[in-house]
Amino acid sequence: MADQSYLSWLFFEERHRELSAALHGWCKSNLPADHGDVDEACRALVQRLGEAGWLRHTSAGDGEKLDVRTLCIIRETIAQYDGLAEFAFAMQGLGMGAVTLFGTPEQRRWLDRTRAGKAIAGFAITEPDAGSDVGAMRTTAIKDGDDYVFTNPENYETVTLTPELVGDCKNYMVENCPVTMVFVEDKAVSIELPSSVVLTIAESPEGIRGDSANNVQKPAILETGVSIQVPLFIKTGEKIKVDTRTGKYMERA
Repeated sequence: MADQSYLSWLFFEERHRELSAALHGWCKSNLPADHGDVDEACRALVQRLGEAGWLRHTSAGDGEKLDVRTLCIIRETIAQYDGLAEFAFAMQGLGMGAVTLFGTPEQRRWLDRTRAGKAIAGFAITEPDAGSDVGAMRTTAIKDGDDYVFTNPENYETVTLTPELVGDCKNYMVENCPVTMVFVEDKAVSIELPSSVVLTIAESPEGIRGDSANNVQKPAILETGVSIQVPLFIKTGEKIKVDTRTGKYMERA
């Protein structure tokens, strides 16, 4: 058995030591699980953890409080016996922790089911640049022949997409341009650019001298090769901000 001397630390109470002993006993009798079918194994583990009462610690009902010390002991202990079981336990907490703290009464109705192992919690991270976002990741793009190679700066995983999947985004992408990649069932299905990007003017003819009409524009070629309308004062080599949603000039960068 792994070292458990930490249980004597001052911030652990007798109830934590009793919980640890009981959990070790349960793990010895129930783990490791058969991982042959991972999805089925996860469902079965959630059910067994719920029936045994361990999942009730992943959230808090009315009048209860989450105990981080208990969560740490449970995760550390289960992980000694079965990594997949620890993952199943952790996911229930990640999915319902926010509901415990900030959920509406309608959302909190799910707590009884997830704590009993009768429902599996899920979660998604939506803040920008979330490296652990389960539905999207922020990447940088590099052109490789006709294809585009996207690298996740958090873990250096790469995904290669064809020009067809990249679509019109390629008109506003340069090397190492940050993009958001959207996945469905572990497959990249689309990319999204920031609402605006800074690009260099590769070619821009001089404006017609003496033309003082309002909002007069001229064509210019961006470093990506796409043509765009810009004000007469924009010159070759200047950097401009382009709206990726409309493809229109916004301002000098």
